Amino acid sequence: MDRDAQILAESLLVDKIGAVVAMDVRTGGVVVLASSPTYNPDVFAGSISSSDWRTLLNDPNKPMLNRAVQTMYPPGSTIKPAMLIEGLNSGVITPSFSVSCPGSFTYGNRTFKCWKKGGHGHIDVVQSLAQSCDVFYYKLGLQLGVDGINRALKRFHFGSVSGIDQTSEAAGLAPSREYYDKRYGENGWSTGFLVSVSIGQGEMLATPLQLCAFSAAIANDGVWKEPYLSMVFSTREPEL
Repeated sequence: MDRDAQILAESLLVDKIGAVVAMDVRTGGVVVLASSPTYNPDVFAGSISSSDWRTLLNDPNKPMLNRAVQTMYPPGSTIKPAMLIEGLNSGVITPSFSVSCPGSFTYGNRTFKCWKKGGHGHIDVVQSLAQSCDVFYYKLGLQLGVDGINRALKRFHFGSVSGIDQTSEAAGLAPSREYYDKRYGENGWSTGFLVSVSIGQGEMLATPLQLCAFSAAIANDGVWKEPYLSMVFSTREPEL
């Protein structure tokens, strides 16, 4: 852990509920692993009283929950690079692929909106990420299909524990054909589910640590590193 960076992260989380994770993209070494709210570890010095234990367990803000590795959230647009990488690597799309975004996309009897009300107009591969165009990824997700989307997520280890040396790590959820068949029955679901998953919503769930490892892999030329805890005593001044 980087002491200075950890202190900075914890200061940014004061009076907030959330987590901060940072890692060395080259090695996978986790330098920040902060979760809030937390508790005073002094209560565990020696034997903890039954009243203190009940207070911790019954606290609605769950201070004993390590939100960095144990909580799962819909990751939203952060997973769009994974979708694009799979589309290009699989040949489902080419670098010249583009779509028209009028601000919404209708599939079946449902209309899915883009975050930009007026739409992005003509949008290509590069601008799809720069502008985070939802309509582009709605259409890409449907072309990838359930198996392609699952490959996109599994490529970066979504839906499985990272292997970090922390207890009770959550695996998240990368929806698959088997998942949908089990939950809804073989004929109980349609490709309409994929529209939301394509932009990191719907059934897709990830931990802050998984998202950090994914972002690190993108920065490391696509090479995913297994996160691990290490200790570095930095003397630099922390920067925002």
